[in-house]
Amino acid sequence: MAGWERHPWLIGAQGVSRLLLLPAHPLLVLNLRRHRPRAAGAAALLAVAQLVLAGSGRSRRRADPVPPGATDVRVVTANLWLHNPDITAAGAELLADAPDLVVLQELTPQLLEGLRRSGLLAALPHHVLDPLPDHQGSAVLSRWPLTDTVVLDVDGSPMAAATVQTPAGPLLVVAVHLLNPAAPDARRRWQRQHRSLRLLVADAALPVVLAGDFNASADHVSFRRLLSGDVRDAMTVAARGAGATWPVWSGPVPPLMRLDHVLVPAAVGVRAARSEVTTGSDHRRLVVDLALAPGGHGRATTTDPTERPPRARRSGR
Repeated sequence: MAGWERHPWLIGAQGVSRLLLLPAHPLLVLNLRRHRPRAAGAAALLAVAQLVLAGSGRSRRRADPVPPGATDVRVVTANLWLHNPDITAAGAELLADAPDLVVLQELTPQLLEGLRRSGLLAALPHHVLDPLPDHQGSAVLSRWPLTDTVVLDVDGSPMAAATVQTPAGPLLVVAVHLLNPAAPDARRRWQRQHRSLRLLVADAALPVVLAGDFNASADHVSFRRLLSGDVRDAMTVAARGAGATWPVWSGPVPPLMRLDHVLVPAAVGVRAARSEVTTGSDHRRLVVDLALAPGGHGRATTTDPTERPPRARRSGR
């Protein structure tokens, strides 16, 4: 409830806090029946906290009104899982989503070849590709031309990024994959990465779309601070339900947390959003329909001159 993120296990517990607090409801009933007012009062407070947490993370189905002449942009983001055993099928699923932009995480050289065989790269001919042998590979694929293709260094994590030249104007898209905060010595870097992305959004003269695996849910303070800037979660704006994406279990058990997000500024409208199972991956992918109003979207930067957003590590291929 306090949002402490001072230890990896606290961060893990924070991510499932609404589930951990569920026993408060039957405990409230039990203590009321046994006439234990103090215990019932404590359970009632926890039950209220659980309802507040559950409500804050759920989508509200309030899609944005679409301005006349807006350009539709379908963004699909997928953590492929670096050991995906059937990447060709996963690529075919991505292609079937009819995307305009695809943002990928955990892209290895082997997975990239499988995506080529699926026809995905041919359908989206403009790329910034950064396949790596570990979980840090990423890519942005587009039906429209890309400029300023780079791989950003976000506190030690490489993230592919590019300016997409849409018919409604340029849009900066970043393939986000933050560290797993449960890994040894990763907590502080994970927190700094959220801060760096907030600075990137504030510093950019273009609207920024952050899409990918944030390894954080709306229950995490670091992620909520990122949302306090000029971005909002597309799933919360326009989808239905909690939209959990991880982990994907075998069988009917649903995922526990929404670690994958598409964050967009207020200038970018959200029509719809949904999650889908991706073959071979431990994450569900997100399919988000955006609406870009015609005309320029440039804006003045607001970053504190003493703070620095992420810089390019190298040019993307």
